[in-house]
Amino acid sequence: MTPVKGFYICGTDTDIGKTYAACSLVHYFRQQGLQTAVMKPVASGCTAGRNDDALQLIAASGLKLPYTSVNPYPLTTATAPHLAAEIDGCTIDPGIIEEAFSVLARQAEIVIVEGVGGIAVPLSHDSLQTDLIRRLQLPVILVVGIRLGCINHALLSAAYLEAQGIDICGWIANQISPSWPQQQANIDALSTWIKKPLLGTIGYEQGFFENTVSLLEWLALRQQEHP
Repeated sequence: MTPVKGFYICGTDTDIGKTYAACSLVHYFRQQGLQTAVMKPVASGCTAGRNDDALQLIAASGLKLPYTSVNPYPLTTATAPHLAAEIDGCTIDPGIIEEAFSVLARQAEIVIVEGVGGIAVPLSHDSLQTDLIRRLQLPVILVVGIRLGCINHALLSAAYLEAQGIDICGWIANQISPSWPQQQANIDALSTWIKKPLLGTIGYEQGFFENTVSLLEWLALRQQEHP
């Protein structure tokens, strides 16, 4: 089986565990015997041109990857990417990101790309993150931080992606509020309303997620549909 070239990891908001979920996916694919590269195209709040999320992803991949390809835009200020880029005196160029992705794709069988912020965050004054996803032609895995308000955020995010014509292969429930008593009830509700499979649940600070749907099966089916 030849896998699709990667997945784009989107979140329903910022700080809902995209990096943890992305690293979990990297470990999952490595356990399946696939060389897995990683990418964090845009990151805000970087120190000395490095981003902690990108470094975690590189460590998870186990590959010697050029940092500039993994994170072509390490932005200094912790704010929306288009504003952070403006402060740093640069413009986020999707073409540069696409070139960096191609470098990584040549080094591995699959690339896990972690997005920035929420789904509809602007990358420049005339482009959104969804424009980049379409350009890379990657299916999305939606990470939902399970907390108060997550149903609204998740359903709006899924509906927006579908309206943009972006392929969603499934979603991950990340239990970021361990003491909240309604976690499972909200996961059950989301499983009813999101018409895509729940790929797995991540317990609070608990290793890797347990798959309920095999991503390898999904990849094989996609290859049959789009040879």
